[in-house]
Amino acid sequence: MNDLALNLKATAKNSARNLHSKNVFYSVVSLLFVLVLLSSCLASVFSGVSFFVSGADVSVVDQDTLRAAVIGAPTGLGVSSVIVLYANISITGSLGIPADKNITLKNVDGDICRLIGMSDNAHTIIVNGALTLDGITVTHVAKSVGCGVFVSSGGTLVMLSGEISGLLGSGVRNEGTFEMYAGLIANNTCDIFALSGGGVSNAGTFKMYGGVITNNTGDRAGGVANGGSVSMYGGKITNNFGSGIYSVWPGSASMNGGEITNNTAWAGGGVYNNGAIFSLFDGKISDNRATNGGGGAYSTGEFNMFGGTISGNNAPSGGGIYIGNDVIRSSVCHLSGGIISNNKATGNGGGVWVTDDCSYLERLFVSNDVIFQNNLAYAAYNRAPVFDDIYNLQIGSKVTWTSPFTQGYNNYDISYVYGTSLTQYSVTVHDSYASITGADNYSTGISVTINAGSRDGYTFSGWTVNEGGISLSNSATATFTMPARDVVLTANWSPISYTISYVLNSGTNAAGNPSSYNVGSTLPITITNPSMSGYEFLGWNVLYANGSQVSSQSSYRIPAGTTGNIELTANWCVVDSGGSDGGGNGGSGGGDSSPKPSPSPSVPSEPTPSSPEPSNEIIADPNPWPTTRVQLVVALVIVVLVVVGVVVLLLWKGSKV
Repeated sequence: MNDLALNLKATAKNSARNLHSKNVFYSVVSLLFVLVLLSSCLASVFSGVSFFVSGADVSVVDQDTLRAAVIGAPTGLGVSSVIVLYANISITGSLGIPADKNITLKNVDGDICRLIGMSDNAHTIIVNGALTLDGITVTHVAKSVGCGVFVSSGGTLVMLSGEISGLLGSGVRNEGTFEMYAGLIANNTCDIFALSGGGVSNAGTFKMYGGVITNNTGDRAGGVANGGSVSMYGGKITNNFGSGIYSVWPGSASMNGGEITNNTAWAGGGVYNNGAIFSLFDGKISDNRATNGGGGAYSTGEFNMFGGTISGNNAPSGGGIYIGNDVIRSSVCHLSGGIISNNKATGNGGGVWVTDDCSYLERLFVSNDVIFQNNLAYAAYNRAPVFDDIYNLQIGSKVTWTSPFTQGYNNYDISYVYGTSLTQYSVTVHDSYASITGADNYSTGISVTINAGSRDGYTFSGWTVNEGGISLSNSATATFTMPARDVVLTANWSPISYTISYVLNSGTNAAGNPSSYNVGSTLPITITNPSMSGYEFLGWNVLYANGSQVSSQSSYRIPAGTTGNIELTANWCVVDSGGSDGGGNGGSGGGDSSPKPSPSPSVPSEPTPSSPEPSNEIIADPNPWPTTRVQLVVALVIVVLVVVGVVVLLLWKGSKV
């Protein structure tokens, strides 16, 4: 009996354990089912929203709602928030992005809103966390000092589009990480601190993949002042006043693409490498100017060229590259690849300047893959035998040099004023309208390019060779080989004949009205009004070649300086005779005339729309879903807690069995 009782008791306990296990299993399955069901429901509500990655978009219309949106933005690893500007917003003090926030500022679709700093000596935005700019304009009130965006050492700025402009301070002052993919940094002026760049002042890491940095002015750099790391993969740094990139030790800069072009500086129009390291792998440094040295680049540090192009730059010394002397570190230039072409020095070193007295030629190394083309200096030289040893040691034997030179110490390519001076002859170009005509002094055998440019109202009709005995094509840009004599050329121009067409709407044109004109015609030309029986002429609608229009010119004259075809459309109104003679001419009955549509009226031009002024009206949030989503999240949490409570209760009860 005792054994039977024990067996029955053991069987009961096993049954209870099995029942408890089944309860736990069913409870867990129920919990998972509820979670899946709720997730499916929320997915339909949150469609297009990554619930665990970014917060809901928040719309703002003024400073208070913007600051509240930043403060209320979610935090956490990988969590971001999008704040949409619906109006221009003025900021007193600075807008701070906290270290634990990842925020995107963007425009409402189809609009461009501005974030305007109002306080003197305050940056418009200070980034301690992460900020992405997508479409907005960051600026500052006129005549008030402050940068557009200041990025602290722990901050990150990403520029996808938009503009940072109009600041008395750098567009971006970066001590953290700044990545620029597109957009515009323009029209900023900065000379308020030691390392000042009008576009960007960088002491951290700056990577440029696209966009444009233009029309900025800086104490040293119009484009980018760098004491950290700059890597350029694309985009343009152009038309700045101050070097395109100015780097100081221990900074470094590299170009892997993009363009640095049309910048103007005292030295280093494109790049000023002050004791730092600069490397050109790809891209263009072109058409920059320096008033002292280094039209393309000025370096007193380490300058490396592996590829890319340095072309069309201009300076008194070192049209392409100027290799100076650093007081701390010996400067050096390694040219391992790429093209150095069409650079000009009004003094020495059209391609590269190292020294006038040849005492620092050991700083320059040139490999066989480098190409020098059409560089120019004030004089040309053959190499003296005394420099053969250093030349053969440091200059490749298969480098391509400016034609007709067969070695690089010729002053056109590498600064050099020893050896035999080569005789130069002059090229004179008359009646050219190009900024660079090609007129200069050249050695025999040099390839010379001349430019006629363009002239309003005229077409280029060929060259006349006044002296020199050369042959030229009829192209406005022509090339010839310099002979051993002076060359004088004249660009010829023919006036363009422009048509004057008339849309008379059944009227009759005046006999003397011209059907064409050119800039040689005596302007202004008066157009006689047309006529039509029974109608009064109201005036002309005038359509010019540039698309501009003038309406109701009852007495029209073609203004002096006009070019392009012109279309004149006549406007009429019916003459009301008052029934006196029925002839439609008013007769003697003294009837009045009243305007009526012309028989074939011309369609008036649609006025060009102007950009609407930003509205100060508080715009209702078009997206009420953020509040609803919060409520749903709270409901989800409550349901989960209830289900978990049920499971715990079942487990507890099972443990009592």
